[in-house]
Amino acid sequence: MAIGTTTAVVSGIAIAASLASAGMAYYGQQQQAQAADRMAQYNYAVQKQQMEMQARMQSIAADQQYQAGMQNAQIAQNDATRVEQEARERAKRMRAENERLLGEQRARFGKAGVTSEGTPLAVMAESAGLMEMAVSDELYKADMERTAFNRKADVERWQAGYSLIDKAAADYNFASARFRATPILLEGQNTATALRTNSYGSLISGVSDAARIGMNYNFKGR
Repeated sequence: MAIGTTTAVVSGIAIAASLASAGMAYYGQQQQAQAADRMAQYNYAVQKQQMEMQARMQSIAADQQYQAGMQNAQIAQNDATRVEQEARERAKRMRAENERLLGEQRARFGKAGVTSEGTPLAVMAESAGLMEMAVSDELYKADMERTAFNRKADVERWQAGYSLIDKAAADYNFASARFRATPILLEGQNTATALRTNSYGSLISGVSDAARIGMNYNFKGR
């Protein structure tokens, strides 16, 4: 009788120990799973915030580059317009001065009693041609300078267009930060899921061990 009682006590202790061990393993792994969940959420939030901040800074920088490029393009365009207007004004003044000089030349010929035919006419024609050539040279140099400014404006606008592409990419990165940071969240959640699964396995294993101990006791008690 004493032996049966002792066996029952030992068996009960073993069953209780097995259940307690299973319960502790289950509780510990559940706690680890919760910690893994919290860490996953934290890492996800940090990564998402960093991605958004980086994308926002890139967007601002790209927008500033675009604005600067367009401003430089406008300055170059204004310079081209200025060069053209100044060249026209110089040409106008040069032609007026040429007319004055030709008039003086005709007046001198007239005072000298020289007619405007033959050699004097050729001289005045040559003078007029040389004067107009000087005007044409001035306009040509101005046109070359104006063309250079226009090309610079085109290059600035072209580069500014690339800045818009960079800005669009940065804005997309900002909007998609939560999706790009998701793998970090999923990794932590997978770890938590594995811990929970293991906790269920530990619990089931402990209950099974307790049941096996009870069955062995019943078998021996017979």
